Amino acid sequence: MDQNAAGAGRRIGELPAGLEPDRSAETGGSMDVCEVYKVLHGMPETAHQEYRTSAFLAARLREMGFDVAEGVNGSTGVVGTLDSGRPGPVLGLRADMDALPFEREGKTCAIHACGHDANCAMVLTVAGRLARKNAFSGTLQVIFQPAEEGDGGSRSVIGSGLLSGLDEIAAIHLLESGDGRAGQASPAVYHCASSQIRARLLGVSAHGSKPHLGINAAEAAVLAANGLSAVHGDPALVHSLKVTQIVTAEGGLNTIPAEALMGIDLRCEDDREMERLAQKVRKVLECAAETAGAGLELQPITYGPAPVYSQAMRQSAADSIREVLGEQGLLRDVHTTVGEDFHYYAALLGCEAIYMGLGADVSPVLHHPDMCFDVRALEHGSEILSRFAEKRLCNMEER
Repeated sequence: MDQNAAGAGRRIGELPAGLEPDRSAETGGSMDVCEVYKVLHGMPETAHQEYRTSAFLAARLREMGFDVAEGVNGSTGVVGTLDSGRPGPVLGLRADMDALPFEREGKTCAIHACGHDANCAMVLTVAGRLARKNAFSGTLQVIFQPAEEGDGGSRSVIGSGLLSGLDEIAAIHLLESGDGRAGQASPAVYHCASSQIRARLLGVSAHGSKPHLGINAAEAAVLAANGLSAVHGDPALVHSLKVTQIVTAEGGLNTIPAEALMGIDLRCEDDREMERLAQKVRKVLECAAETAGAGLELQPITYGPAPVYSQAMRQSAADSIREVLGEQGLLRDVHTTVGEDFHYYAALLGCEAIYMGLGADVSPVLHHPDMCFDVRALEHGSEILSRFAEKRLCNMEER
């Protein structure tokens, strides 16, 4: 059965058959992060289809005493809130739930190839520890977000209004092996703002023997691609710009194409530089179209935000990593051209944020259908995140 179809006929909030809380993974109110991971790994679901995953996570949060909202903003998001009754900040711990779609043996299937099941297992385990201790100040909000790989996952949760009082938010994610190995972790992963741009160049069809009677949309696209290859951003900032698609209208090889569709991928770790690059992309496309005599259809260029991190939260993350893994396990900040919709939380809610990276000997790479990692690293990640949360919520006198 299709992994996604399995939960389609069930109401949000209804725990799937056979996935009742595993008491063998729970001792004295504590949960084994590796056991929780195994349960989640066994029910991969793609963006906005995380029915079984969200039901399982919501049920566990309720057992811990959280006030739980499901089906957040019409999707599968889960937000659990635990108010200590003592004054203090509102801290959010966010994990993404969705798996990736793949084709195998001619069938579509979902596979947790990015480690979102690991992220959920760590956050759920930390939620259990904090609820059990009941020694923190302020409010803890646990956010299980749909569709990080899809469209609008974080924005669907933000749009619910459930996080309107959020002061801080944190997340943790597996690192590529080139960025960190098992026994290591980074206090801050700097992603890039990213945009996938679609442009439509409009020419005039003609016979290949009479090109002067037409306007070659393919040549306009090639002219634009060459111009884009000469666009450079600030070399001190991580950025990337490349043409990823050129598709012309169907027709014979002796036909001047009247239309060409272009796909462009743009990324930059700084929003202001991203805006400058976006303006350059638009200018190149406009000039290429004008030079070739072609028309241009281009929507406003939008992009997910780059991160802006709280240095106080980064310090708490670094201290937590040092306490768990020692000085040798503390990595520098990681800079990557990968985009991440986590950064909408800080951009749209005005809260402070940090995003940590966990080394886990990932192989071969994230997003590969056969991705695997050292599951024992989740014990380190859970402990790091737990200490981090306690520093932000418990040690009020140090803040």
